[in-house]
Amino acid sequence: MINKMSLLAILTVLSLAISAHAGDLTGHLTAGGEYTNLDNNSFKSGEYNGIYSNGLNVIGNADLHYSKGNFYTDVIGRNLGIDNRDVDLSLGIYGGYGMKLSYSETPHLISNTATTLYTNAGSDNLLLPTGFVAGSTTTAMAAVLNANKRDYDLRVDRKNLSAALRMPLKVGDFELLTLDLKYDRDTRKGTKDIAGTLGVNGGTTSAVILPEPVDYQTNDFTVGLSFASECFYAKAEYFNSQFLNRYESLTWESPLTSYNTNNATYPTVARTSLPPDNGYQRYSLTGGINLPYSTRITFVGERGIMEQDQTLLPYSINPLSTITTPLPRNSSQAKLETSHIVTTFTTRPVDEFSFTAKYRFYETVNKTPKSLFQYVKNDLPTTQAALTDDFALYNLPIDYIQNKVDLEAAYSFFKGNILKFGYAFDQISRDYREYGETRENIWKAGLNSQIAPELKANVNYSFGQRKGVGDYKESNIYYNYHTTDYINTVGTTIRFDNNPSLRRFDLANRDKNKIAANLHFSPVQTATLGLYYSYDNDNYKNSPLGLKEKKMQSLTADINVLLKENLNVFGYYTLDDTKALQSDRYFQGFAIATQAFDSTRDWSIDTTEKVHTFGVGVDYTFYEDLINIDANYSYSRSSINYDFTTGSSLSAALPVPKDRTSLHSLDFTTRYKYTEKFTFGLGYAYEQYSSYNWSNANVNPASTDITQVITLIGPSRGYKANKALFFITYNIN
Repeated sequence: MINKMSLLAILTVLSLAISAHAGDLTGHLTAGGEYTNLDNNSFKSGEYNGIYSNGLNVIGNADLHYSKGNFYTDVIGRNLGIDNRDVDLSLGIYGGYGMKLSYSETPHLISNTATTLYTNAGSDNLLLPTGFVAGSTTTAMAAVLNANKRDYDLRVDRKNLSAALRMPLKVGDFELLTLDLKYDRDTRKGTKDIAGTLGVNGGTTSAVILPEPVDYQTNDFTVGLSFASECFYAKAEYFNSQFLNRYESLTWESPLTSYNTNNATYPTVARTSLPPDNGYQRYSLTGGINLPYSTRITFVGERGIMEQDQTLLPYSINPLSTITTPLPRNSSQAKLETSHIVTTFTTRPVDEFSFTAKYRFYETVNKTPKSLFQYVKNDLPTTQAALTDDFALYNLPIDYIQNKVDLEAAYSFFKGNILKFGYAFDQISRDYREYGETRENIWKAGLNSQIAPELKANVNYSFGQRKGVGDYKESNIYYNYHTTDYINTVGTTIRFDNNPSLRRFDLANRDKNKIAANLHFSPVQTATLGLYYSYDNDNYKNSPLGLKEKKMQSLTADINVLLKENLNVFGYYTLDDTKALQSDRYFQGFAIATQAFDSTRDWSIDTTEKVHTFGVGVDYTFYEDLINIDANYSYSRSSINYDFTTGSSLSAALPVPKDRTSLHSLDFTTRYKYTEKFTFGLGYAYEQYSSYNWSNANVNPASTDITQVITLIGPSRGYKANKALFFITYNIN
């Protein structure tokens, strides 16, 4: 990792070198320290900056601009003393070539309460301690768990390096062409969590949460050539992205033997696949032309190719598994081609009227071969699926075609009032889905009004109605997914995997209402008040089972007052309210013929999430503009309530506690302008975070708390953080 002071030192040397030459150098350099005191070493305190323990951290920032004639150089560095640092270097000629180099680091702390049994966490071949004795349940191996578990932090660090070049090309005496080149390299390394599943079905399955090694690299390259004139522009571009994963799979020794002794025991060693290497290419052409009467036509055309040809893992690595039929092919041979076209026509023939028409076409052509896979479930010591088994399955190369037309007209009347109307039609066709086609009609209207010089208001409304064409058929998937041999063993009335009454929300018939309104009031020049409201309601009233309704509302009020020329105060409040109602029916495979059609086995969950956010702040400059005080306070509280109901044939639902999260943040900074060159600063910040998630609040990692699951991550810790900072800024002018 780059030393925490090295980037700041490089920027300082660079600025001094630049200033040694004739030209204009402006900007500032800031250096100092921030001491953090935490009452609890919670990873949440430094989830994306890496600071989750007591200590002193370096403050380093730079913002430098140099110019000489038409030549310029910009150097920007942020957070150079901590783990989420980034640096940008730009140079070039005004109106000519330009080059930019960027480097950034971003940590993601996933957990520092993780506990694992594996001695070599972070490897792709996880090993249990020597002499470890596996057990059938966590309860049966309590002593073994306590004796062998060890702490392990989960964290993924991202580093990004990019370089871009922009170069005008001359055609005769005209510089109408521009060449753009860009390279971007993104790496992610560390460890996160993944579930390792063992068993055959819901009644016999156990799991161990595993530390998954992460070593990704993504290389992106873009080359573009653009042409621009007074009335026409066009750009051709090629983009290539290659994703590489050092680890193709994760193998682990199983700490569990069998949950149900009537079934085959779990394997001693199991394996699961990890994200495969893959590539993506895109060819694109964009353009636009200006015509008379303020008319403009734009065009976007893209062709994409996604490919993944990773070697397929064998059905099982268990030597006791019986494999009689080989894999249908050695590698995935996955290929997806996409086509994307967007054309937009806009015109304003008169000042009072404008019209926009847009057409979008998007298509995927899935060229992955459709093949039959006769699985062995979870590396169990069993025979692979026979043609008459429910887990002898075909992969489904799903295709997708969208045609969408969007029309909008706007009319200006009186002064500062604009009335808008619009209509859109969205048609989507899909292969291997319950609906082969859906159609949605969307009507829109809006008003932008200047009610008075000091009062402005906007309101927009839209209503969309989506319907499937024909009948909703789970059989569209079922008959393509399973073998004919298996289907023939199933009664004609129960040939489904999901309940036929269940509707997937992305396909189901839906009415959608959206409202967005805002009010901006300035009673005097020094004060403004804003009110913002949005409402989004998805109603799936014709879905017997599945998502029934989802409502989202947001209300924001903010105020900004300039009390004096040097004293500004502000405040805001936001309420986000989301509600969702979902229903389903509980049935088991052995009783599917009766239970799947018994409405007394229905259950539902009504989820309500509310987020309150409040903030105030002040910015005050005094003492002949030499001293500045900047203070801010914010408070956010969220809660999620779950309300379960069950039918008369099911056990009564137990109450579920609310999920709760709160965050207090206070920061205070004062700056003293000692000279034109030097500014000294002191600051203080306070954070208090707390969180309760009912699903893991009382679950200790790698413990007996869950009989069939060996967990990895413990509950999220709250924290209180006090931070004191000091810094010096050197101003260059």
